[in-house]
Parts: sequence; structure tokens; C-alpha cells
Amino acid sequence: MMLHTVAFTLAEDHVGSAGYLVESLERELSSLPGVVILYAGVRGEQFKRPTNVQDFHVLLVVGFRDIAAYDQYLVHPRHLRVVESWAPRLSKIAILDALRMYWEPRIPE
Repeated sequence: MMLHTVAFTLAEDHVGSAGYLVESLERELSSLPGVVILYAGVRGEQFKRPTNVQDFHVLLVVGFRDIAAYDQYLVHPRHLRVVESWAPRLSKIAILDALRMYWEPRIPE
């Protein structure tokens, strides 16, 4: 499995549209081929621990069945349309991609 996480920081004059961004991400991307799970949500204002990242408005987490599905997602017309539509309203975007690796547990000697 491949995990794709995106933190969106909206431009100052678009902060009020965070809910619309969440709706757009879920509507446009959740049914794309190879998407196993998709979650989009706004940053919780109540999460104030020193380790909580605070400089974003919306978080997207997408799980793909494999890297090939992720590669197809990147060039899918709906994904490109979402990127094109929202890019002008963002001041920053951070992407964190990770692989879910499986391994055989080793018994300590």
C-alpha cells in the first residue's frame, strides 16, 4: 500500500473556503481507480500540543493499492482538474508520501 498525505495552506483571502476544499477532494478523488481509502478534513483548532503542526488548513490522506495506482492518479484528469482549480487559492502545499512495507518478523536470538 502507498500513502499520499497532502497538507493544504489556503491563501489568506481563501481561508473561509476550507470546507469547500474538503468537499471537492472527497467528491472528485475518492472514486478514482486504485484509491483504497480517502480522508479529507480541516485542521482541528483544539489540537494545540507543541508537536502538532499548525500551519495548514486542510489535510488529505489517500491510500493506494500500490505505486502504480498512485502514478495513474497523478495524471488522472479529475486529479489534474482539482489541482488546477485549487492551486491559485493556496499559499503552501506539503506532500508526504510513504510506503507500507511488509516484512517477516525476526525472533531475537
